[in-house]
Amino acid sequence: MALPQPSRHRLLMSPAALAAALQHHQRFVRRQAGGTRAMLRFAQLSRADLTARLLDDADFTGADLGRAVLRQASAARASFYGANLSLADLTLIQAINADLRGANLCGARLNGAVLDGADMRRALLASAHDDFQMIRPAEMSASLNGVDMSEAEAGRVDFSDCSLKGARLRGANLRGAVFTGAILEGADLTGAQVSGTTFRGAVLTGVDVGALNLPSSSLEGCLLDPDGAALAARPAMLAALNAAELWGMTSGRKGRPANFDGMDIRVLGNAMVGRTLAALSARGAIAAGVSFRGTQLQGSNFEGADLRGADFGEADLRGSNFASAWLSYADLDTANMEPLALKEGGYKAVDFTRAVTVNVRRLALSAAA
Repeated sequence: MALPQPSRHRLLMSPAALAAALQHHQRFVRRQAGGTRAMLRFAQLSRADLTARLLDDADFTGADLGRAVLRQASAARASFYGANLSLADLTLIQAINADLRGANLCGARLNGAVLDGADMRRALLASAHDDFQMIRPAEMSASLNGVDMSEAEAGRVDFSDCSLKGARLRGANLRGAVFTGAILEGADLTGAQVSGTTFRGAVLTGVDVGALNLPSSSLEGCLLDPDGAALAARPAMLAALNAAELWGMTSGRKGRPANFDGMDIRVLGNAMVGRTLAALSARGAIAAGVSFRGTQLQGSNFEGADLRGADFGEADLRGSNFASAWLSYADLDTANMEPLALKEGGYKAVDFTRAVTVNVRRLALSAAA
């Protein structure tokens, strides 16, 4: 018998109905009179604003929460089994012992999320149906509306390109999960079960990788803490910054532009904040998480650089080159990205050709608009 199409069985809720359900649920959690547990199975909640909501023990099984905002929400023991959380904002969510089996978290933002004891095991994907019929292994091509299982491989949790900076995953079941390209800077994976898990290309700075006992293939292309060579190069890099600033302040009469091509400039910390560093070259550089806030970077070249989570707030990026750069979760919200007027005439626009721009602030807003 053919399974029903999930899109035809979505629970559509008006904002007023959702607000009422959440209000009753809050009373339920606090054990107050008139409280009722929120049963939002297969609800259509895409782009819903659940900021700071009390969602402990709520049931979001199979719900569509794509692009929803759950910042600072409390969701202890909540069920997100088979739910679509792609591109959702889960920043600082408290989801201790939550059920995330089979959930689609591709592109979600989980900075500072607390997921202690969360269950992320491989699971069959549920289909919206009155008797909660399960999709059998042979029928895994079926999916919930908006859920992309193409990279999830039969229900494995897909954290590809997610941001889990500072997330706590102590004791979490991550067997078979995919963290390709994810940002796990400072994440706590103590006691996590990672058999069959891949972290290919992930940012693992500040993570005790040795304790995970993973094969080298699972860590292919990962960004780890700066090595000794990078740390040893820091004094020379600081000197190059001083020379570059002198070049900019004297209109090129003294000093020279900084060249950090292929270097790990994370060791500079906040040393570039607010400086005048026009025409800086950082092709293929490692600059994940680096702050360029308020920096003058007109005509700079970041082609192919790893700039995941970098901060360009209030920076002057006119005419800069970000071709093929990795910009996931970078902050360009208040940066100046107007075309740069050239001395010889004409203008040079900012180049984002082939750049990876998952959840980039401002770029994402522009696309949405």
